[in-house]
Amino acid sequence: MRPTQASTPLSRPVTGASRPSAPVYMPSAPATYRPRGALATLLTLVPAVGVLIVLALLLMVPLRGMAELIALGVCGGFVFGWLVGLIALAPMLLITVNTSSDGIEATWPWGKARTLAWRLIDRVDTPLGNLRLHASDGQSLTLLTSALTDSHRLVRMTLLRVSPTVLSLPLQQELALLGGGIFATGTPPDMPPITMAAIWPALAAMVALAGTTLAVIGSLLHAGVWLAIGVPTGLVGVALVLLWRQTIVLTDQTITVVRGMGRPKTISWSDVELIEQSPLGIALALRSRDRQRIVLLGPFFLTGLRRYQLLDALNKHLLSRDVQVFQRWMVW
Repeated sequence: MRPTQASTPLSRPVTGASRPSAPVYMPSAPATYRPRGALATLLTLVPAVGVLIVLALLLMVPLRGMAELIALGVCGGFVFGWLVGLIALAPMLLITVNTSSDGIEATWPWGKARTLAWRLIDRVDTPLGNLRLHASDGQSLTLLTSALTDSHRLVRMTLLRVSPTVLSLPLQQELALLGGGIFATGTPPDMPPITMAAIWPALAAMVALAGTTLAVIGSLLHAGVWLAIGVPTGLVGVALVLLWRQTIVLTDQTITVVRGMGRPKTISWSDVELIEQSPLGIALALRSRDRQRIVLLGPFFLTGLRRYQLLDALNKHLLSRDVQVFQRWMVW
């Protein structure tokens, strides 16, 4: 069902054929990929809010003796783990990447820089969902693609720039989808399922663990306020874990969304007549002419390659036939 009042259409996803045939366009114009401020803010503020909640509980429900030591120990351990994780992720969250026809350069706010020439890169793989490049001169670079703007273009450029023989097997399959290199001929493989970037289920698991810990402590110490906050927090964390287990399956005829709970939902591309998108691409809703509606977590939560895959499918099957895109604060 169409909304009664539509907002201004959004900028449309990237254009380009889903499975281009050889020869593949080789991007050469310099490009800059900056940190995603929204992601860095979430990873910084969520743990900080958790620490403030625990400290507020300590002030509201003063404990004595061993109970106070246990509560302070848990709070201190949480702060320590948060700081260690933040320090470990900071180089990936604050990185700026510049590419040119000669190579790729990474710079950090504290002045550090590293440059790898395309011709010297002898290994490219994706450990834990990151993009890692290694050069024959000993230099290496690991990128958290989820933390970069337009990372789908960065990954695509990397695949098309380096020799296909230096790519890991999963990346060779991605290159085959682009129709590049030694895989430019023949029938392209089927599209792989689209899953969330690993950082999001990990963050949800941290929320669930923090809530469970608060609930257990509240139960042991008979502190009702701790229980009242710990139980809902744990449930929210579990719900996020199930929500971020979303898998999107694309075919030439349909799009299917499978989540950790509930039945899979499928809609035909030809039936979709309206796309609703929340700010930052957090969620998308596809509406059909027979009032069928399918909601999925959007490009914000995807790695670079999976983001390119989803946007390319939306462009090929929907935007190419002028399906309108509208911005909504709530699409659920």
